[in-house]
Amino acid sequence: TCPKVSDAGLFTNLQGILEHLKSGYDLLKKQNSLCLAASLDYGEWLNMAFELYGLEKLAGKITVTWKEWLEATVGIQDSYARKLREVAKLLCKYPRFRSLGLSFSEIYQRRKQIQVMLATDSSVAKYWHQAN
Repeated sequence: TCPKVSDAGLFTNLQGILEHLKSGYDLLKKQNSLCLAASLDYGEWLNMAFELYGLEKLAGKITVTWKEWLEATVGIQDSYARKLREVAKLLCKYPRFRSLGLSFSEIYQRRKQIQVMLATDSSVAKYWHQAN
């Protein structure tokens, strides 16, 4: 973990804290990529659950809405689940995104741009489709 400033001692110049800044930023990028990968995985689970929900709803086994079922049984808000599902649909077939050091919210905000980029440039799509 990145040490707290209060625990690291007194610094009088930028050179003294440079190593902490570099290692802290590397840690932050790694944590963001782990969180993004987990968000993509969870979005896939939600997409699978949504399909199964639809089948069970058609069969009459479930009478509540997806939103009601999700909030009552899983405890997740439908709006957040929808974001996770949307990003997972967009990015799960592109493994290289899993190691990107950006937060889920930043990816979600840029999802339309990412979608256009992947759809309009095959060399870019090919790059992101490769495993690391």
